[in-house]
Amino acid sequence: MAPQSSSASPARVTDDVHLLCFRSFTVLESGTTRTAVWSAEALTRDHVLAARELRRDNVFHAEDAIAPSDRAELGDYVRSGWDRGHMTPSGDMPDAESQAESFSLANMIPQAPRNNRRLWEHIEASTRTLAKSAGEVYVVTGPGYTSAKPSWLNGRVRIPDLVWKAVYVPHQGAGAYLVRNDAGRDYAIVSIADMTRLTGIDPFPSLAASMRQTPYGLPSPTPHRGEDADVRVAVASLLGRGETVDVASSRDGAGVGAVKREGRRRRRETAHDDGEDRASAPLGRRTWVPIDILATLESAIEQTGQMLWQWLDRAWRDALR
Repeated sequence: MAPQSSSASPARVTDDVHLLCFRSFTVLESGTTRTAVWSAEALTRDHVLAARELRRDNVFHAEDAIAPSDRAELGDYVRSGWDRGHMTPSGDMPDAESQAESFSLANMIPQAPRNNRRLWEHIEASTRTLAKSAGEVYVVTGPGYTSAKPSWLNGRVRIPDLVWKAVYVPHQGAGAYLVRNDAGRDYAIVSIADMTRLTGIDPFPSLAASMRQTPYGLPSPTPHRGEDADVRVAVASLLGRGETVDVASSRDGAGVGAVKREGRRRRRETAHDDGEDRASAPLGRRTWVPIDILATLESAIEQTGQMLWQWLDRAWRDALR
């Protein structure tokens, strides 16, 4: 079963979404934020080894399968001070065609450069190491929105406050990395249940309750030679910098009640172009409409054929066990 939205999503992302099924990953894109809502992949040892042999081409492109009004354009990112941050990374792609598809802006978010090129890259590398060790893992990656006053790139593309990566290791467990979309080195590892409460996205809706409540021991992000190690912190500490967020912790069965933490708002630690339109216009008084992901998947499967169905079935069937 594919990732699902929660009816109590903190992000209040609209139901105006587009499901894109590529060769090696699947993206749900929002026509309101013009970013990925989530991007999912089955990452195998063979994929990781094959990806090492590919040269990265860096050919970013707008997504032709989405109407211009609902998609990000290359010009939205020009001189913005923000990276075009992959959700499913190009470094996971096993062939040139899949890598080219990963550079679709539908698979991107505006990401703080230092985050994208250091901490987040370290997390991606550690996830690949885990896939090599386990043989196969299922990965869902996406943005999180917590601010009551959204920031926008070029007045069109919403800038996330958080970035998360959920990982399921078959028959062992699941957990998620959670980081702020800024220049910091702090990260948290949380349970799938807590991540769903914080982001409104359930990456593994059929996951067993025991695995949902207890975070799997994901590996620490591995820095490159000469770089400082990243710092693991409690999720409340990670979030308590500028907004009020309800956090429910399931670690050791304690703190199940919501803990409200307030922090002092501080300026984002990345540079922005002086002429950039980052108006704080809210999305409006919309409530999240649960998406019938399965019906959407069935339609996509009819269009893309039996091969896609086999991949999706393999990618999510194990969570039902």
